Amino acid sequence: MSKIVFDVEALGENAQRLLSWSSGLGLEIVPVLKAVREFSPAVETLIDKGFSSFGLPKHEKHLEALLARESKILIQLTAPSCVSETVQNFGRSLQSSPEVLKLLDRAAGALGLSHEVILMVNLGDNREGLELRELSEVLDLALSLPNLIFRGFGSILACLGDRLPEPSLFDQLRSLVDLAAARGVAQPVISLGGSVMLAFVNAYGPGPITQLRMGDPLLFGYDLYRQSQLPAGPWRRDVCRLEAEVVEVSLRPRANNGSLVPRALMDMGRFQAGKVYPCDPKITSLEGLECLWPGAVIVGSTAGYTVLDLSHCQIKPKVGDFVSFRPGYWPMATAFRSRDVKVELETPASRDQRQPYDFERHSKSQAWRRLNSL
Repeated sequence: MSKIVFDVEALGENAQRLLSWSSGLGLEIVPVLKAVREFSPAVETLIDKGFSSFGLPKHEKHLEALLARESKILIQLTAPSCVSETVQNFGRSLQSSPEVLKLLDRAAGALGLSHEVILMVNLGDNREGLELRELSEVLDLALSLPNLIFRGFGSILACLGDRLPEPSLFDQLRSLVDLAAARGVAQPVISLGGSVMLAFVNAYGPGPITQLRMGDPLLFGYDLYRQSQLPAGPWRRDVCRLEAEVVEVSLRPRANNGSLVPRALMDMGRFQAGKVYPCDPKITSLEGLECLWPGAVIVGSTAGYTVLDLSHCQIKPKVGDFVSFRPGYWPMATAFRSRDVKVELETPASRDQRQPYDFERHSKSQAWRRLNSL
């Protein structure tokens, strides 16, 4: 059996640190918790700390009682077939297609609603967004549609890259502000995504940026892509851990010389998706997974298990023990999307005696409806 242990106290500390840092710069932070599939206790913790808007990649039914429509921002571009769902469930969305803007306007009109849009702009990442040469025409279209409300511009920058943007980024962003001002839109939202922006803003200031969309600092407390500490720390790195049950302890020959070495076999198959960790460890290593037992080394995996070399580990496990791992982005995302992996909440009161998280009971909690009254 494998399981997730989620510490809401650690998440709350990271949330408070991020809010303190951003408020001093006049920035709004929009949490994006897609790595943990918008885990409801995580969302509730962030609401308690003062966050009021959340970025979601799709509609999540388990958040209906917790988040009002106006507090949800769709951060994935909308497919034409999904415009009605977008308008019904999100107060704001990120868009770049003129055709989709027209369909959103038509859907909003049919539903008797208005819908806010952020126009996405390609500022160098090249994955999504309008090119600068076509932005003026699309902006005019967005402003002309009666059921859409233009709120500003957005972009995603080097989310998985290892380099910070250059300060010349500010010149591009100011040109966006000037473009909106020429159309009579004062103080447009300038929304940037990608965890790299925390380090960038910390180094150069926010300039015209008004909003950052991010989740990694909250969940991981570490710059996963550059393997370095995040600015404005110290951050908690124990928000989430994965635990796997020992199913075998044995002495096995070392491949290169035949000498016997101690090892343990972990039952981790349920959060090892094939597309992330193929059965053959020679094809893809267990990247992003760190064993928290000092001296233990992950040496490979089979279809459903992970193998630890314990030659230099002081801990001597027995079958049935649980081994803890600190996950990177993909191991965490895979675990939270597995229906077979249990989730246990860890709080100060339950640290020594955790209970499995009861999704049904918590989904009906009155406290989780507070955003509907904002």
